[in-house]
Amino acid sequence: MSEENKQLALRHIEALNTGDGETVTRLAHPDFVDHALSDGGRIEPLDLVAEDDRVVVRTRTGAHIWRFSGGRIVEHWCFDGDDRGRRQA
Repeated sequence: MSEENKQLALRHIEALNTGDGETVTRLAHPDFVDHALSDGGRIEPLDLVAEDDRVVVRTRTGAHIWRFSGGRIVEHWCFDGDDRGRRQA
């Protein structure tokens, strides 16, 4: 499951980067909650780590965390290096 979730996270990143709202919506669970406080800039993955239902992606500016259920994104957090996201988590 962790490997599948990594692929889903990468698909979500690509959809966000290209403005593909249809894919973003399709990947999101009906109860999706986005805790991200980022400016919506391009996400460039450097490292991916998956464990159980979560995927963490390290980027040049911080990190993103996704939680999955049933092959869809339930929650997303973004820590973009300026400490704003840490208050949310």
